[in-house]
Amino acid sequence: MKNLKKVITISFMVIGVMLIGCFENSEKSKQETKDNIKENEDYKLEMDEYRFRITEQITTNENSIIAFRSRIANQKKEARADYEKKINELNNKNTDLKMRLDAFNAENKESWELFKVEFGRDMDELGNALHDFTINSQK
Repeated sequence: MKNLKKVITISFMVIGVMLIGCFENSEKSKQETKDNIKENEDYKLEMDEYRFRITEQITTNENSIIAFRSRIANQKKEARADYEKKINELNNKNTDLKMRLDAFNAENKESWELFKVEFGRDMDELGNALHDFTINSQK
């Protein structure tokens, strides 16, 4: 009888410890889930803001290209052909960047951060090329 009481007592203690452990894990899991949801919302908001900002920059590039095309309309035929070739290249790069931005769908924050760095570099290169081209063509 004493052994049976000991076995039952130990069994209840083991079950109690297991239940407490499960409850604590459940609470940690709930908090981790809340943290993950908050992090996902934050990076998706950041992604939307970035897309908006870049779309504005792409539109600005398009307007610069249109303005430049109207300025070169009165240039000599040879110069105009060179300018048109270069401006078409820049326009194609701008269009490609716009398509890349529209097509990108981040699977996770790490892929978003990588995309943002690479895309930002490409946008800077295009912006500098447009600026340099405009400055050089005005000389």
